[in-house]
Parts: sequence; structure tokens; C-alpha cells
Amino acid sequence: MYYAIFFAGLSVILIFLAVIINVREKKNIINKKDADFIDIFIEKKKQYLASIPGAMSIKTYLILMLFFPLTGSVGAWFLSKELWLSIIIFFVGLFIPKFIVSYTEKKHKKNFEERYARALRQLSSSLRAGMTLQQAVEDLCKCPFIHYEIKKEFRQINSDIQLGFSISEAFGHMAERIPTADVKDVVSAIKMQSLVGGSEAESIEIITNNINSRMMLRKEIKTLFASTKMTIIGMDILPAIIILFLYYSSPMYFRPLFSTLIGRLVFVLAIILMVIGSYIDRKFLNRVKGVD
Repeated sequence: MYYAIFFAGLSVILIFLAVIINVREKKNIINKKDADFIDIFIEKKKQYLASIPGAMSIKTYLILMLFFPLTGSVGAWFLSKELWLSIIIFFVGLFIPKFIVSYTEKKHKKNFEERYARALRQLSSSLRAGMTLQQAVEDLCKCPFIHYEIKKEFRQINSDIQLGFSISEAFGHMAERIPTADVKDVVSAIKMQSLVGGSEAESIEIITNNINSRMMLRKEIKTLFASTKMTIIGMDILPAIIILFLYYSSPMYFRPLFSTLIGRLVFVLAIILMVIGSYIDRKFLNRVKGVD
């Protein structure tokens, strides 16, 4: 019976996916441009992934959204023969691509902050040497010690200036492409300097020092809360280890939790509460550390 239910559910999912693909192909044939919820979801994800250098493509993201739930649930079924476990793993698998993208985004933000601060120091040095801001940007694009990703953005700034945009507008376009606090600070400083006057080198040097101070503060906070983070990770892993240990060491005491309806409900409720608790702990820790 459970085999029939499991494979019937899997068949329904595959049929649903086939119907969606068929409908979308017909929409493309008749050139119907009305956006449905799938189009909106794909477009939002495409824009989000495009804003993260090094992130996977939208095609890869959608493939993983199918791969992890289906392979995970099928594997769980053949290993445990438990329908409820396959369902849980199926829904968990849907969020794995999101976790991968989130990790990639955090890693990129950290690397970008360090590389951007290094580029601003080079920019400030060029300004102190007597160059104009446009000349300093051109010199930065040729510097071999600046990361190619940063040079790509400054080459775009240089192109915008050559097309007739003002320096503040060119830096503003970069802030639109990379909406981080550090980039916005530089844009604000350049706009303020163009309005009230002052030394461009000093303004950029002050921002560079602020960025370096923020990075040092974040490293100190990370070191301070390292033990707390390890405790949270241990609390996440320990219940799963205890469950597996009891399941295989004392099955006669533990299996009633899976063989009765009340036992399954209690187990699912415990899993949900553990996930909620872990999420709250991590959210609180990230907020204290100053991470979104």
C-alpha cells in the first residue's frame, strides 16, 4: 500500500511538471505574453541570481530544485520504506538550492568588501598624487593588483564618463548594479564633494578607513561569537545523532514512534520545533553580529 501511495504521489508530481511544460510551450507558440506565477517566480530568481557574481544560472537552479527533492525522497523511501520521511526530505530538498545561493552571496559580499576597500586605497593614492578623479579611475583600471571583478566595474564607470555622464552619475550606476553600503557611501561622498567642494582624496580616504574599521569590527565580533555559533551547530546536529543511535541501538523502544499515528505526529512536531528553534537562534546571532 505504501509503495502505491509513494509512487502515485511521485507520478502526480511528474505529471504536474509535464503539464506546466506543455502549457508554457503552447504559450510560446501563440506568443502569449501574459505572465503567470511561474513567469514571475523565474523572473525574480533570474534577477536575484544575476546580481550575485559566480552564482548558478536560473536553469541550474531549477534543475537542482527538481533533483534534490526527487532523488532525496526516492533514496529515503528505498532506505527506510517510510512515506512520511520521504515527504519531509522532499520538502527539505526544495530549499537546498536556496541555501547554496545564500552561501555564495555571503561569500561574495565578504570578498567584494575587501577588494573594494583595496581599490579605494589605490584610488585615494592616485588622487593624492595629483590626478583628477577620472584619471584615477583610468589608472585603477590598469592596475595589476586590483581584482578583475572590481576593475570590470571601474571600467564601466570610465565608459559611462566617456559617454557623457557626470562622475557622480557614473558612480551612481555602479551603486544600482551593486547596492551595498560601501558603494553607496562613495556615491554620497562624491555627490557631496561636487556640491560643496573639498578634497576628493580625503573623502575617499575617510570612506576607506570606515570600511576597514567595519571589516575589523566584524572580524572581532565573529571571533567573539565563534563558540556560540559552534554551540548552535552542535544543537542542530545532536538530535539527529541521538535519533539515529536510538533507532539502531534500541529499535523496540524507538520504532513505536514511527508505527503509530500519534508517534509520527509527535516526531514531525519535534522536527518542526527544532527547525524553528534553530532558525530563531541563527537569526538572533546574525542580528547581533550585524549580518542580514
